[in-house]
Amino acid sequence: MSTERGNDRLITVRAPFQNQKSLSNMAGLGRKFENDLQTALKESLALFPVDELKAEQRLIIETIVARREVFGQLPTGYCKSLTFQLLPGVLSSLKAKGYEFPPNPLVVVISPLISIVEDQVKNLRSLGVKAGYIG
Repeated sequence: MSTERGNDRLITVRAPFQNQKSLSNMAGLGRKFENDLQTALKESLALFPVDELKAEQRLIIETIVARREVFGQLPTGYCKSLTFQLLPGVLSSLKAKGYEFPPNPLVVVISPLISIVEDQVKNLRSLGVKAGYIG
């Protein structure tokens, strides 16, 4: 589901996501980008105890990488936190391949569970990712 907002599009991802076609293909970003993104995702996933992403997780990451705003509303158990934890590695890998991104991208995560947020920030910092929270 997506909603229009001015000249930009806000992509809203809700589970279950029915369209299995990737955003990079829909946006016409090309086969090389798709391959580079897949490689970046695999490299980043190697740091976590997960073998593959759900379609919704991948769409959220692809939307951000395509420089579009996204609102991910997924139920408990969809591992929403993995989508923002993978982003620094994915963006670094793509930057190394020559793709350009804003120098300091910002991801805002809202969660009522401060203990989970604290654990996630601690884990991200141990991986060398700049992370913080307001609690």
